[in-house]
Amino acid sequence: MYQQALKEGALTIYGSMDADQFAVLQNAFSSQYPGITVNYVSLNPPQAYTRITSELQAQNYSADLMLSSTPTLYTMELQGYIQKYVSPEASAFPSIALDPLNGTTPMMELSIGWWYDSNLVSSSQVPTTFAGLSAAQYKGQIELNDPTTGSTYTQYWAALAGILGNSTVLNFLQTLETNTSPTVISAFASCANDVASGTHAFCLGGFMQDAAPDIQGGAALKYLPMPNLPIMVETSNLGIIAHAKDPAAAKLFVDFASSPIGQLTIGNINVRTPVSRTVNATWSEVNVINHFAPGATLAYFPSVSIAQNSQAWGALFKSMGY
Repeated sequence: MYQQALKEGALTIYGSMDADQFAVLQNAFSSQYPGITVNYVSLNPPQAYTRITSELQAQNYSADLMLSSTPTLYTMELQGYIQKYVSPEASAFPSIALDPLNGTTPMMELSIGWWYDSNLVSSSQVPTTFAGLSAAQYKGQIELNDPTTGSTYTQYWAALAGILGNSTVLNFLQTLETNTSPTVISAFASCANDVASGTHAFCLGGFMQDAAPDIQGGAALKYLPMPNLPIMVETSNLGIIAHAKDPAAAKLFVDFASSPIGQLTIGNINVRTPVSRTVNATWSEVNVINHFAPGATLAYFPSVSIAQNSQAWGALFKSMGY
């Protein structure tokens, strides 16, 4: 495959990972497989989706690979924009992390938790129930990412409804909107960062990789444990785009990213967690939880059915006032 990739000579990836962090993985790949130019374009999932689909519909060359969280990739798979390829390296991954559509390869894990500012909320005031958190006393103090777009945070709340029960989650969201008028931000901003800077007291759903560096830097950001509420984990996968110009180079990169060397490289980036449970990296899902959310349990999302019905879930949340 390397010899075939050398003939192609290049690879284009549209991805949601920060460019400076991705460069670490890119450099490791180039060291092992010299002679292949990797062109990386950092785009959030909706931007990448729009660009790839419009390019393909216009019969123009698009990216070879997309690196994105599974809510977007599952949708693209169902719509036929991804050509199926699962790296043989993924056979060593936990089955819970694998793509149920069997068309993309997980590269790293992304976990979402709830957070609060301990300067604004004392330990004695931290709410311990959904009813307490949605009380009117917290009006204007709560922030969450937009749950109406059909993407990650829509599917996050839909997945929670499947775990905690529809009535529990829907009643909570409606009461929260009625009593506290939470601030809703772009689905690809970070409410964890906002809470760390003191603009709000609570973030209901922020990525661990956004929260952790703030905590490491001394911010008064703490994990907010709630009854039966798990840390929700999605994977960020690599999917080869339909009609990719450089398919061998794309497969080679997927194989590398999911190999022990690639997984070790990812796990040594602050704070990124590999899918592999066997590499001895600085970070893993377990030690990230132990560091920043001790005692939390994990649950994976989304399911294919949630991805298929994401727009309906988004419309439901919009009808609540979000």
